[in-house]
Amino acid sequence: IKNREGEQANSPPPTNYEFQDFQINFLLIYLNSLLIEWLQGAYIYGLLSSYHHDAVSIATVFSAGVISQLVMTFLVEFFPGILSPKSLCVLCSCLQLLSCFLLFHPAFGGLFTSRIFAGCGTAIMQLSFEVYMVEQHMSQGFPHQWLAHTLSRLNYSMSALAVLFGFVVETSFLFGNFLGPFWLASVLAILNILAISYSLKRDKSRGWSSFKETGLNFSKLLLTAKFNRQALLLGLAQGCFESSLFIFSMIWTPLIATYDISHHIPLGLAFSQLMVSVLLGSYLYHIIFKPDQPASVILVSISVLAAICFFSLSAIPLGSFYTIYLCITFELCVGMYLNCSGSLRAKFIPMEVRGSFAALIKAAVIIPMYSLSIYIIKRDIDGALQAVCGIMCIFAGILSYFLKRFLPGSSPEIAFA
Repeated sequence: IKNREGEQANSPPPTNYEFQDFQINFLLIYLNSLLIEWLQGAYIYGLLSSYHHDAVSIATVFSAGVISQLVMTFLVEFFPGILSPKSLCVLCSCLQLLSCFLLFHPAFGGLFTSRIFAGCGTAIMQLSFEVYMVEQHMSQGFPHQWLAHTLSRLNYSMSALAVLFGFVVETSFLFGNFLGPFWLASVLAILNILAISYSLKRDKSRGWSSFKETGLNFSKLLLTAKFNRQALLLGLAQGCFESSLFIFSMIWTPLIATYDISHHIPLGLAFSQLMVSVLLGSYLYHIIFKPDQPASVILVSISVLAAICFFSLSAIPLGSFYTIYLCITFELCVGMYLNCSGSLRAKFIPMEVRGSFAALIKAAVIIPMYSLSIYIIKRDIDGALQAVCGIMCIFAGILSYFLKRFLPGSSPEIAFA
């Protein structure tokens, strides 16, 4: 005889209306936050150019976003539980709103501060929304196996959003020029704050009691950095690869075309293609690579392909016909990289310090590389930034190769990216 709980667990999720409401609320709010993030990413370089800031000033503004994102990621991971996941979700939307408002004036200080808020919001969005979903899923008594259904719908919804995004952002550009996407993002951020405040259930934070765990986590962090060579190698490899990714996020607009303010270039459609490529890369990873292949060898292959893309970009002129295809290929590599590196993190880095350790090591690599990129922009060396990104991908591949000795004949289980 099946009890009520067993019948509920075995019934298909769509028949449970309470679960449907929970799932739809989460998906709408999370996808709205993601849309706000993408709206800012598509035309931020074009907006700064329209304010007549030079390349060095634009690079400095971008560096504020990168550094703040890395710092906030470390703080949220190292001090877990001080704020509840719902409070972090509200804070994320507030930071997104403030970052948009500060972009409506060309003053350099406001733009610099805007990217600090945007970087912090990005870090919180990547860390808080899914944590809140999982906690609420379990606290409301839904069967554990239904989590896979929510994550699957999230994956498909993100793919659909990436496809439709180009038309949304280009429509907003038609109504408001360069500021159009940011006005739309501001409205969506206000709606998100209201939706999170009134539709998501309240949860509890651990408050200052979470500081009791901080000392233990700090000790584990030091021990991991000192004795865990696998974790250190993996963190450095990820730092090298992601430094090229952060630099690419700054230079993809001038790579596609030497920007002319008087002539509109559909950057929203280009950005949409890049986001679709990342998601497609995640699917290709499971199709191309076999489960018995060591993840470190796969990372080497991905890093080499990414390096080829960057070296090719450094050799062709800006705005070349082939540029967009090389950019798309690199984003495919990013999608595959996210899957592969996630599986290795789960294997090599202790769970208690996984996020904070990865953030700390990556920051030690990415921040100096971003400083180097600003210096290269000052020197105005054609193709140098792309070549530096290619070299960093090669370093990532070399470090990943040395991880092979720690994977004797078996591959870790693939993590959901």
